[in-house]
Amino acid sequence: MTKLLTYTLFLFLFSINSYAQDKFKLVENFDNPAAKYEKIGRGETGIANSTLTTKDAYLTFGENTWANYEIDFKARVPRTAEQVQICAGFRAANRDDRYIVMLKGGIQKDLYLARLGYMGSDDFLALRELDFQPAPGKWYNFKIEVAGNRIRVYLNNESMPRIDVVDKLSSMAPAGKVTLGGSWITNEFDDLSIKSISADKLTGPFDEYKPIFPQDKRSRTGSTACRL
Repeated sequence: MTKLLTYTLFLFLFSINSYAQDKFKLVENFDNPAAKYEKIGRGETGIANSTLTTKDAYLTFGENTWANYEIDFKARVPRTAEQVQICAGFRAANRDDRYIVMLKGGIQKDLYLARLGYMGSDDFLALRELDFQPAPGKWYNFKIEVAGNRIRVYLNNESMPRIDVVDKLSSMAPAGKVTLGGSWITNEFDDLSIKSISADKLTGPFDEYKPIFPQDKRSRTGSTACRL
């Protein structure tokens, strides 16, 4: 009985400490065209004029042990693009197990959040209709906070998150790198910042930005277009 209790306590402490993290901060302005990053996908990535460009591929940043952090970056599609489809992600342990965020334009205007998983274990987490039409050529500011099982996604330096949710199965993607790219449309990124936050930072009541629509014609169809 004593051995069983000792083993159980060991497993409990191991699960707590598996993703314990020191403080960290990463800032990337993409000023070095020769910089090397991990690329996932067979598409194109490149750096020019202090801007990261991706298409049908994404780059990863950080460490697989990073669990609780805040991400800031700005992104756009070229002015000549047919529509806006911007993809990014976090807690990417590998190409199958990760979270993705997508800003969608075209016939839709949504902010989308999902957790991808191996062998059909994907989970749709949020789809929020936007009160503006994403436009090619325009930069959009993103801030993503993830701590424990709670996730917040902000747009354009707004004080309230567009998405504020709990993922009850966050243990399926408990830690990992940040990803930029993955869309089938060319994406451009700049001013990436990743910094650690405490596991208990995202507490308190849930409160999202509440857009006002002239008519209730909202689409509620999910998408995993960021999956490569």
